[in-house]
Amino acid sequence: MGRYTDVTTDVVRCIILESGNAYRMKRFNDPEGHYERLGVDPTASLAEIKIAYRHRAMELHPDRNASADTTKEFQQLTESYNVLTDASARMQYDTNSHSAGLGSPPSDREERLRLIVCSTCEEIAAHPRFIIFHEVRSRFLTSRRATVRGIFCPECAQAAGLRATAITWLRGWWALPWGPVYSVQAIARNLSGGDKPNEVNARMLLYQAWAFTSAGNTAAGRVVALEALEFASRIPLVHRSRDDEGAPDSGESTERVRLETAIEEFFSAVGSDVAVTDSGNPWRLYRRGFLVQALVISAVVAMIAAAAVWMAAPSRHHPQKVDQAIQAAPPEAPTMPQDAPPNYVRSEVADNGAAWPTSSGYVRGYPIELVEGNSSITIVNLLNDSDVFVKVLSLDTTPPKPVRTVFVRASDQFTVRTVAAGRYELRYRDLDSGVLYRTDPFSIDSQGAKHSALPISLDDPNDLSTHTHPISEEEFSEPTFSP
Repeated sequence: MGRYTDVTTDVVRCIILESGNAYRMKRFNDPEGHYERLGVDPTASLAEIKIAYRHRAMELHPDRNASADTTKEFQQLTESYNVLTDASARMQYDTNSHSAGLGSPPSDREERLRLIVCSTCEEIAAHPRFIIFHEVRSRFLTSRRATVRGIFCPECAQAAGLRATAITWLRGWWALPWGPVYSVQAIARNLSGGDKPNEVNARMLLYQAWAFTSAGNTAAGRVVALEALEFASRIPLVHRSRDDEGAPDSGESTERVRLETAIEEFFSAVGSDVAVTDSGNPWRLYRRGFLVQALVISAVVAMIAAAAVWMAAPSRHHPQKVDQAIQAAPPEAPTMPQDAPPNYVRSEVADNGAAWPTSSGYVRGYPIELVEGNSSITIVNLLNDSDVFVKVLSLDTTPPKPVRTVFVRASDQFTVRTVAAGRYELRYRDLDSGVLYRTDPFSIDSQGAKHSALPISLDDPNDLSTHTHPISEEEFSEPTFSP
């Protein structure tokens, strides 16, 4: 499984034989139109997708489209956003054009499979990889983590990794405390060649193996199939215990077996009499990109160590004057302790003792009321780095009453559905800092059977749809009417 071949000549021959066989990623990697709906490229970063979603969501907001029913468009937009911001779902979507590789090769020469191309240089990739690189951009007190993902050839992957690392070096360190932490994590992952999901790469490489074979290049197909087998073997198998006998294996286990079986069928179909030449691994770790990044890291570490030694060393220029200055300095007056507010520590459970959900959703144990309506409220927490604990209050009662209580993850959103008409307000806690806020009151009008969708942003103080105001612990725990 460690053998590789130089298939440049064969790739050129494939291009000549297969006129129109090499397609741009944009033409066949958006089968359901998720990228087109958001107006972004298939190579867009997570930050670009979030910004595009916010712009489109505001355009489809009911307040700006009073004369048109944009409910269906908003629902489709939200569906596309949910797919493209979930790493696993997006990987599956990005490579579902290549899922045909799990089948058998086409029998008709006119039905040859399209060869996968690099998403950067758009050339046919002899050894493609689906890779995720990481970058960090910090400004003042906030740090934003983003990903650069795509199907790369070795040369373009090296350039993309260096670019993401350079951006992190230049812009990732300048916010405390998380800027340096996120930057070290991103640089370390890029230094190792980025993240290469095993299942996605195994499926894609098996497809490329069939594509090369259908184009008449069986030798290249066998090489790529060997690479697919190497990725498939890394998918973990989950073994059943004695208590679980009779229960099916996990999805991971089933997928590994399915991929290995499909690769074995490929080798059975193409035969074993095809010569494969060994020309080295084009994805070896110790290439120019790794060496450049390692050199920069070594230089920075050496500079930090030298600065620490220099600052710790005693003055060698005027030691007598230093001693005299220390002896002449008056003793410092003792400082009096000041009354500081108690330090906030994030709780592992909600106020009622229930554990936080593993993903954005309702918190167990709180009432869910006023469910007879046809409207929804989307609580948007996309640009925040902190999870939030949110109470949706009905202002039509005295005192205001929480009718929904939800937990929204950082960089995520959650939609509260079937909300009845009335006046409402959100009050929420930033779970990282403990700071409490409320939104301006808003109304949901009765529209009969017609559905209305209202996005409420918690992460943009300049959003025209709502403003936030700090509140006290009492106002959050025992809601009263806001002044």
